[in-house]
Amino acid sequence: MLYLQNNYNRRQYINHKYSKLMRKHLLLLFAMCFVQLMAFAGPRSYQQALKIAQQQAERLGISMDAMSPQPRMVQKTNGIDPAYYVIENGTNKGYTIVSADDRLPEIVGYAKQGNYTEDTLPEAYVEFITAYQKFVEEVKAGNPHALRTAAEAKALRESASYTQPTVAPLLGNIQWNQGDPYNRMCPEYDGVNKAVTGCVATAMAQVMGYWKYPSQLQADIPGYTTGTYNINVPGINKDTDGTYDWDNILPQYKSGNFNDDQANAVAKLMHHCGVAVQMNYGPSSGAFVNPERLSKYFGYDKDFMVKVRRESYSMQEWNTLIDNELIAKRPVLYSGQSSSSGHQFVCDGSDGKGLYHIN
Repeated sequence: MLYLQNNYNRRQYINHKYSKLMRKHLLLLFAMCFVQLMAFAGPRSYQQALKIAQQQAERLGISMDAMSPQPRMVQKTNGIDPAYYVIENGTNKGYTIVSADDRLPEIVGYAKQGNYTEDTLPEAYVEFITAYQKFVEEVKAGNPHALRTAAEAKALRESASYTQPTVAPLLGNIQWNQGDPYNRMCPEYDGVNKAVTGCVATAMAQVMGYWKYPSQLQADIPGYTTGTYNINVPGINKDTDGTYDWDNILPQYKSGNFNDDQANAVAKLMHHCGVAVQMNYGPSSGAFVNPERLSKYFGYDKDFMVKVRRESYSMQEWNTLIDNELIAKRPVLYSGQSSSSGHQFVCDGSDGKGLYHIN
């Protein structure tokens, strides 16, 4: 599992599912908290980061390899100072991501198994670490909002009275992505290549996979034309193409371990989710979650869904909001958005130390 701190300096939304709506080697957990901003802060050296990583491995019961580990990657801010260090515990023993600025929490994230391989990092993690790096740059530049956010989070993490429940990832082994076989029913965007499903459709489908609901599409989904590639997306008829084959939908799709029926079952679910939110299909498909469409097309009670924004809550209030959903075994659809991009994912667990599991 990979545990991470929460997105920084992004608008954040969650869709709580109070009724029926509500792991890839890496499982993402985002910390919703930072650690108290020091008046005289400085960079955290690699040796300091190594000590922190060693202590973290010990807490997790992981024995580091005898040879002193070297940083797997050091991400720079402004090409000068590192934003974080990635320190591996050993072959397939996981790793710890340590902040390189002592105004920020020591641990940015950690994995209990595997190795840090950039080519196979989950999209949600890439989105997160990019946002984290930008946040570090703003802290270093003295941005008042970034400094306040860091101070609030750091104080919360250091508070002796702050407690967090431990909730194992609710989605269990569900680990879906946006390419094959999930996009087999998505349209071609250039006459040759299939569009990806889009993170919104993938997140929606995973939560629906958790509940295995509905068995039947509730209403016809109208067709539309996409904005970027001008793709004519046909509508979906609930009577002729509206049933879901949950028995054939697998929690994971590894090459050679599924048949066409199983591939088509999950591809159909993904496609319906995409069309329902009028996905702007392409090599990087995008859309917004709409609770009304979850209700209209898939039968989830809109009276038991609420969309909330991070900026409306203190950090502790926000954490409590999410904690309560997880305790009630309700996965949360969670959005992160910057001025130029956004991502939709599922928050479905917490480790009891201020970190949240993101799928």
